[in-house]
Amino acid sequence: ADADQTGTVTPAAAQADAEPALKPVAPAKAKVQSANTPTKVPLAPQRPSDQPVDVVGEVKPDQVASIDPASMATGGGSWSMQIASQPTVESAQSSYQDLQRRYGSVLSGRTANIVKAEIAGKGTFYRVRVPAQSRNDAINLCTSYKAAGGNCFVSR
Repeated sequence: ADADQTGTVTPAAAQADAEPALKPVAPAKAKVQSANTPTKVPLAPQRPSDQPVDVVGEVKPDQVASIDPASMATGGGSWSMQIASQPTVESAQSSYQDLQRRYGSVLSGRTANIVKAEIAGKGTFYRVRVPAQSRNDAINLCTSYKAAGGNCFVSR
């Protein structure tokens, strides 16, 4: 079980004592399906390729590039607002420049870091993160960014 999950797990022995014994029931007749019977399988909707990819997974980020080298000195804290995740450094930089044009009212005067992340089963992605001074600063920044029409989340 994942440490982040919440809830109570009852051992099987305790569950067996808590539930009354049930009488066996005759098995239901299963609907027979031959190999020739067509099945309808719903397809997952495809995300447009020009959209940033939101990928969740266990990663060990390595900083690989920065839009502005001075950002490390001015960015300060370990909290940031993530606004994009792309499969290449170039597309991450291009994405940030586009988002900066669209949401200049929020991103004006701020720099972005490109952070490499290896995601199991998905490959390498480059995350566009805007550094913040604190967690609250990152939350306020993301709230303003969303109010302007952007999509983001706070990350450490």
